[in-house]
Amino acid sequence: MRRKEKTPPGEKDGVSGAMVWGLFLSGGLLLGALVFQVGLQLHMKQINYALAREMKERDLLQEENRRLKVERATLRSPERIERLARERLEMNYPARDQVIFVK
Repeated sequence: MRRKEKTPPGEKDGVSGAMVWGLFLSGGLLLGALVFQVGLQLHMKQINYALAREMKERDLLQEENRRLKVERATLRSPERIERLARERLEMNYPARDQVIFVK
């Protein structure tokens, strides 16, 4: 008759405790890697949205900068300054007898 071998404590049907822990550890590592990957993807999406917002803000600021440059050029124009001097300050070109030449 064949003798049945006794299985060590904690071992059933030929599966050892170390193998079970190894499977749990492997599963945990796989799950951890999956959670890490999903976290990275979420973080990348957040960065992309923030980048899109910043690029839109940059475009708006560049447009405002162009508009302000045009406004500055208009305000600095000699024709405008002369018109304001004549209208608001009542300034005119001096008459010939008001000019004094310095030697």
